[in-house]
Parts: sequence; structure tokens; C-alpha cells
Amino acid sequence: MILLLVLLLMPSIGNNIQAQIPGKHSEQYKNAVNLYSKGMYQAAEKKFEQLLENTELSKSAELSMIESYLTLISIELSSPDIDFRVQKIKSKYPESPKMNEINLKYGSHYFNLSNFSEAYKIFSTINPRTLPASQKAEFHFKFGYANLRIGNNPDALSNFAIINRLPFGSYSNPATYYSAHIEYMKRDFKKAIELFSKIEKDPRFTLLAKYYILESKFMLKDYAFVVQNGEVLYQQLTGELRTKSARVVSESFFALGNTEKAQFYFDRYSAESGTLTRKDIYYAGIIAYTQKRYDQAIEILKQVIGEDDSLSQNASYHLGRCYIEIKNKVEALNSFRLASEGMHDLTIKEDALFNFAKLSFDLNSDIGVFRRYLDTYSPTEQKFNEIQNYIATSYLLKQDYRSAIDILRTIRNPSSKDIINLQKATFLRGMQLVNLGAYREAIPVFELSTANGNYNNNLLNVTQFWLAEAYYRDNRFQRSVDINLALATRNSTFKGNREYSTSLYNLAYSYFKLANFEQAEAWFKRYLNLPTGEILYADEAVTRLGDCLFMQRKYTESITAFSGVSNSKPALKQYASYQMAIAHGLLGDDTRKTSLLKELVSLNLSPHLYPEVLYELGRTLVQKGLYSDATTYFNELKDKFGTTPFYPKALLELGLIALNRGESNNAADFYKKILQETPQSPEASAAIAGLENIYQDQGRAEEFLAFLDGLGLSKVRTTDERELIIFSSAEKHFLSGNYAQAVSSLNSFIKSYPTGTKAAQAYFYLGESYQKTGKPELALDAFLKVMEIGEGSFTELATLNYARISYQIENYRQANKAYSTLSRIAQLENNKVEAQIGKTNSFYMDKQYENAIAEGIRSESFNITDQERTRVKFVIAKSYWMLGERSKAIPYLNDLAKNKINPEGAESTYLLISDAFDKGEFQKVERDVYSFSESRTPQSYWLAKSFILLGDSFAERENWDQAEATYKSILESYKPQGKDDIEEQLKMRLNKLSEKK
Repeated sequence: MILLLVLLLMPSIGNNIQAQIPGKHSEQYKNAVNLYSKGMYQAAEKKFEQLLENTELSKSAELSMIESYLTLISIELSSPDIDFRVQKIKSKYPESPKMNEINLKYGSHYFNLSNFSEAYKIFSTINPRTLPASQKAEFHFKFGYANLRIGNNPDALSNFAIINRLPFGSYSNPATYYSAHIEYMKRDFKKAIELFSKIEKDPRFTLLAKYYILESKFMLKDYAFVVQNGEVLYQQLTGELRTKSARVVSESFFALGNTEKAQFYFDRYSAESGTLTRKDIYYAGIIAYTQKRYDQAIEILKQVIGEDDSLSQNASYHLGRCYIEIKNKVEALNSFRLASEGMHDLTIKEDALFNFAKLSFDLNSDIGVFRRYLDTYSPTEQKFNEIQNYIATSYLLKQDYRSAIDILRTIRNPSSKDIINLQKATFLRGMQLVNLGAYREAIPVFELSTANGNYNNNLLNVTQFWLAEAYYRDNRFQRSVDINLALATRNSTFKGNREYSTSLYNLAYSYFKLANFEQAEAWFKRYLNLPTGEILYADEAVTRLGDCLFMQRKYTESITAFSGVSNSKPALKQYASYQMAIAHGLLGDDTRKTSLLKELVSLNLSPHLYPEVLYELGRTLVQKGLYSDATTYFNELKDKFGTTPFYPKALLELGLIALNRGESNNAADFYKKILQETPQSPEASAAIAGLENIYQDQGRAEEFLAFLDGLGLSKVRTTDERELIIFSSAEKHFLSGNYAQAVSSLNSFIKSYPTGTKAAQAYFYLGESYQKTGKPELALDAFLKVMEIGEGSFTELATLNYARISYQIENYRQANKAYSTLSRIAQLENNKVEAQIGKTNSFYMDKQYENAIAEGIRSESFNITDQERTRVKFVIAKSYWMLGERSKAIPYLNDLAKNKINPEGAESTYLLISDAFDKGEFQKVERDVYSFSESRTPQSYWLAKSFILLGDSFAERENWDQAEATYKSILESYKPQGKDDIEEQLKMRLNKLSEKK
């Protein structure tokens, strides 16, 4: 606001004071007063000084008047001793009739010098009631203006208001002007407009009044008035007001959406103002942003950022918007982050944090910022759920069902759609765990799915089917029975599912595992009575039915069942034929038994069944007295299967045959072989007894005892020795590769000797056997027992296996703990290296990226292979990427991308293309994708992902046809190497494109 000192525009006021004429010197005195009144101060001063020289007059009462005039003259002439003279007259003649006039002139003196604080002090001593009418307007104007200049606006308004109540005079319009000014500064723009309008016709104030009326209308957001009147006024104004009016008119046009006019007047403002302020630059950037000149807006708004103020915060926010428009999400994220850190505009701060959170998730899958947003602003339930659904949908598209579940479970008062999504996500996560062999971990996930199964009954049934399977695989057979029984007998809708028939089979198998052979028989029969097309496991079911009948001693029926096994599965057919032979033997038909066993021997039997068939055939021939034939099979068993538990059995049988033939020395040799080679076998006791009888019959008892002493077998068996004998038998099954039998034997041993000296080794073998039979979680239990015992050389290997399996079934936190333990206890260098690499990978897969980087950097100091070094570099790069620190990730990625053949190099190439896409560099995306394609990489998944980005880059540029052609081309040509998300991603995009057409 330009303050106008209107006294310069008006005639001097206050010198026409009528003189009071004293006594006989009245003519001389009157003449002096007349000269003073005419402004002839020096002549008046001379006359008054002459009067003072008159002794008579100097003693009169009129002396105070003369000296008062002389003081007034000194003020008018700006004498250097004004202050002294005023103070002197005040102290000498405080009651002088001219004191108010002196104070008025004295105050005006400082007023004219713009010393308004001093003027204010002097004017404050004047009692306006005592002033003559001719001086009242001058006093109230000057006193009001002094109040205005020292910031005392209420008193200023009061004085100006008094003037407006007086008869109209030269101070009336100036008083109105300054009253309007004060109302304007108070932001009472309506009152300001009212007052400015009163003086609009006064030529002194016309342009000023019109300008401030215009600016007040602008402040009242009456933009239509501003644009209707402002363009004409702009042409009339000059100087600073012209420049300022250009800015006001520009902003009004902008507010009304006419950005061209806004730009025109801002250009006038810029040209006339010379130097632009940060606010001006910010406004220029906003105009460019509104006109969609985003690149120009970015360059302008960048100039505003730097100070910690609302301008920087707003500029950062709009920079983020600009970057979004030019598809540069990376810079948009950084801009919104800056805006979200400001504390000046809380509305901007909230929206910036929301956008920062969204971009952090889109670019880095980081939900931490979303969590901060939700914790800080506690949005409505609807917005909270929208955010959670947005995150969950992204996870679902990426097939990251574990993360999707965590998010979906946080939704408040979930709708039916939310519940269905949670049901699907939990089912799909459960299936991921099943495919990994992590059935135990799948159980609570499937249970959560069933708990949310009120809206999709078909999926509920399928989930229960797999829940029962998971319980079965975790050896909780009764829970499996309960679920499958309910599906089979109490769920009519389930009969239409393709899983129905398999549920009957599973139910029967669970009963079989529980040794409830009667129920197992009934359900296997029910399964086999289904229509042929629904029976997926016919031979398996027939085999187990035969076992059920066999275990119930229904041997004839079991033979019938076993005979129904087809030749399409040789292993099952061989097992069934063997069981048929045993059943015939139990029915007393050794001839048929022998025939079947000889048929089996002629086949290419599995290494687990072959020694058992040979042994059983030899035993049967011995029972029939065919020792020579039996010897042939026992010798074959002895020569081919020396590492199996059947080896000492064959030796024992050969010894007995030799005895029956009277060949006691040969028999002794067989018994000695048992004691020398398998002293811990169950057959060792029988061999000792047989050898003792032979030596006693020959009168060689001392030689027998010496032989036993030499082997350390003469003493009575201790408990530890008996433990060792039983363990040795179980160990042979493991070492021979018969892992199913090893599991049974080792569990039996552990049950008998849970704290024995061989317990740790038994648990280790059990863990290995479970691994080999596809039961990783049971293997974990066994290896954990070894780790808890913590004795012997098996602890290190068990810890290594425990870590590996945990990682395999995606329990990364558990894997990390195991690898950390391994790094502390490992004695073998290669295990130390694997522990370090394992920690790095586990932290990375568990999304603990800071720790992954730290461990990765530490791993680089180890003696690792080139392949391991590549993996470590990738983990470091991807962790930086996921933390949003792309500038640190990209050097690693560039290095890795030099080799596009390996998975890490291919994914690094994809990430670099993704970075270009996120920055809106679509031409670079196109070049790099085609270059990737020409590299002949075998990593088809990452190449397909890159081509999807190429299609996305066409879509971002609204080249819909090219985008569609790209997506369809990938869909037709891509051959997945396993289940992945490519097809789902493509179909989702094609569906969106079809909606646009």
C-alpha cells in the first residue's frame, strides 16, 4: 500500500489565527500578528522582538503572548533551537492561550520531518476540544496519520472518523483514503471498497482508489470484476501500481481458467518488475503446469525449492505432479517426499505423503510409507480400506500371496468382496506352500481360508480337501480323516468337484495309516466303485486294498485284490506280486508262492525289493527241503547285496543249510563271517550260538572262546551294545538307500533309545531319509533334534540341512537363524561360506534389505565362487533398489547386465529397463528391450517382462494399437517354464485396453 502524504497536495492550514491585542501597544502588536498571519515570519519576528525590548511591556501579562508567537515563528522557520524554545515556553508559560497552537505547530514540524513517533508524542498532549474549529481537521488528520505510521490503527481510524464528521474540507478525502487503507490492511476488503469508492471521483485519488478497489475485489475472489475492470485500469496506471495490477489481473484470469490471459499479464508483470521474487517464479511455474507445459514448469519450479517454507513445500508438491504427468515416477517420488516433510501447509503435506506412499509402493514395493501415512492421519475407514486393497491387489497380481494376506487381514469391517479376496489369497498361498512341501506351514493358511469361506462354497470345499491333505502329510491322520469324512458324507455340493474322488482315496489312506484296516477297506472299495473316469489312482488303491485285506488275514481276498494291479506301474505290480506270494504261503500253497517269487526274480526288480524276494524265496525252498536251489538264491543275495540287512540273514541261512548237509566247517565259516563283518547285526547272536555248538561238538571249546575274545564278543552284551546292534540294523536300511524302511527302523530305534549314544546320528539319518522321501518339514524336526542334542560331528551338517530346508520352504526368518548358528559353529570352510551366503539370501528374501546389503558386502570378502559373487552383487543391487536408493543400485545392475545369460543378469537388465520406464524415457525403453531380445538370452521370463514394459510404454503414450499388438504377441509366443504371472499380467492389460475402445 502506497502511503500518500496529502499535506503536500493542500494549502497550509493553521496560520490564520486571530490576534489578541494587548493594551496601549496594540497597534504594534497587531502589526506583528498580521505579519505572522501572512507568513512573513522574519518581519513578524523582528516586530515581536522590538516589543520585548519595551520595559513596560515586558512586565505586562501580554509577555506570554509575545514569546508564544516568537516560539511559533521559530517552529515555522525551523530554527535549530526549536526544542529548547518549546520547552522554555512550556515551563515559563504552561497556561499560555497559545499552548495548543504551539503543540500543534511543534507536532507538525516533526510530522513534516516524517518523525511520526515524536509527532505522536506531541499531538498526544493536545486537548482537541480546546482547539479552534479551523484547527480541528488538521489536528485529527495529522494525529491520525501519526498513529497510522506507528502502527496504532484503531486510534488512527478514530481520528479519521472525526474528520469525516466535521464539515467537508481539504482533509476529508485524505482521511477517507487512509481509513480505507487501514481497512484494507485489516483485510476488511468490503469496508475498504466502500471507503475507496467515496473518493474515486477525487482526481487526487481516482487511480489509487480504482487500483485498491481492484485489489480488494481480487482478495474477495471477485475475479470477474477484476478481469472486467483490470485490463482498462492497467493501461491507465503507471509505475509500481501498473506492475502490481498486471499481477492481480493475471491471477484473476488464472482463477477463471483463462491461462492464456494469465500468462499474457504475467509476462507484462515480469517485464516491468525487473527482478522476480520466489513467489513470482512459483506462480510462473503453476501457470506452466496448468497449461500442461510440464517440462517448462519443472525447470521453473526447481528454482523455488531450497528454503524451508511453504513456497518450497508447494513447489515440491507441484513438481511431483509434473513428473507424474511426464511419466517420471522416480523424480515424482523424490518431490512428493520433500513436500511431505514440510510443516507449513498441512493439507499439502498429507496429500504429498499419500502420493509418496503410493509411489514408494509402486516402485519399490515398500509399504512402510503407507503405514506412516495411516498412522499419522488416521483416515476414514473407507480410505483406509481403499489403500489396503490397492496394496493387496498389487501383491495378488505379483502372486505374492503371503504379503497380500498380511494386508487383507488389516481391512476394517471387510465387505464380502474383501472376504472373498482373503479366501482366495490364503488358498493360493496354501497351494504355494504345498508345492514347496511345506504342508505344516500350509495348515494355518488353509484354516484361515476356510474361516473366510462363507461366500465361495466351491473354493471352501477345495480348501478343505487340501487342508486334509496337509494334515495327512504332517502325520496328523485323524484330523485328515475328520475333514475328508465330512466332505465325503456331509457335503453334497462337494460331490460335483473333481477333488471328490481323490478325497475318498485320501480318506481310505488315512484310515490305513491309522491301522484302521476295516474302514480303510470300506473306503478303498467305495473309491474303486466310482465311474472309471473319476478314478485317478486305481493301481495304488487296489494295492492298498490288498494290504488292508492282508492285514485282516483275509488272504484269499487280498490275493484277488493284488492280482488286479495293472502292469502300467511296474513297481506297484512287483510289490503286489510279492504280497500275493506271501499270502499264498500263509494259505499253505508254497508251490504257488515259489512260482510267483521265481517270476519276480526273473524281472528287473527295484534294489529295495530284490533282496527281500531272494531271501523269501530261499527261505521257502529251505522249508520245501530244496537246499541246493535255496543255496543258489542265498549266494546271489550274499554276493549282490552285501550292504543290506539281508546280507547277514543270507549268511545265517547258508550256515544252517551247511549244517543240515553235515558240512560243519562250511557252516562255521558262514557264522564267522557274520561275526567278523556284521557283529552288530541281529543275526550275530544266532551265529555265536551256532558256532559254539559246532566247536563243542568238535571238542574245540577253547578255540571258540579264543575266537570270540579276538573279536571282543566273549563278554555279556551291555545295554549300549544292544543299542548299537539295533541302530546298526536301522543304519543299513539308510545306507542301502531304502529310505522308507529307514524311516520306520530309525523311528523305532529312537523310541527305544531317545537319549542313547546314537540318538543324534539316528535323528540325522532320519532327517536325511525324510528329505529323500519328500517330507521336508519332518526332516526339519529331525535335524532340529540333532541341533538340540548338540553333540558330535552331525550337529554342523544338521544345522546346514535345517537352514537349507527352511530356505526351500520359504521360512526365511528361520533359515536366517539357522545360517547364523552355522556361521558360529562351522568348522568346515565351505560351510562357513555357505552360512554367509545363506544369511545374505535369507535377509533379502525376508525383505530385510538393510541387513541383506550389510551381509552381502561382508560376503564379498569371503572366498566365494564367481556364481556366488554374481548372486551377492545382485542381492546388494536389488536391496538398494527396493529401498528406493536407485543411484546406488544402478552401478551394480549395469555390471550384472553385461551377462544377460544368467538369471541375475537378465533380471538386472529388466530392472534397468524398468528404471527408464519409471523415468518416462520411453524411447530408451524401446531401444533397450530390442537390445535385450537380440542378446539371445535363455531367460524368457525376464525378457517377457521387458516386452510387457515395452507395451506399457506404448500405452503411456496412448498408442493403444501398438500396445495391444505387443501384449498379444507376448501372449502367443511366451512358453512359461513353470507357473508364473506373465499370462495373468497380459490378460489384465488386454482387458483394460478393451475397455478403452
